[in-house]
Amino acid sequence: MREIMFMPAKSDLMVQTSAFEQMKKQLAPVSAAANKEERRRPSLKITREEGCEPPAKVEYKPGQPVETLCSSPARTVDGAAK
Repeated sequence: MREIMFMPAKSDLMVQTSAFEQMKKQLAPVSAAANKEERRRPSLKITREEGCEPPAKVEYKPGQPVETLCSSPARTVDGAAK
């Protein structure tokens, strides 16, 4: 907290010039266009499609073998489970 004593008053720190306001006005359409373009691009977000069941929640219970939580089938060697 001691550092605050050496800082100038807050009113001196905040200066919004006309150049800054002009830059914000010029940036607004560019930002809007970028947001519009972003919506058209593919996303890695997982969305639920029509007809698809939501994924089952995987939850570990004490004493449960960890292998039962894996979604991949057990590996086999010559037909025997490994």
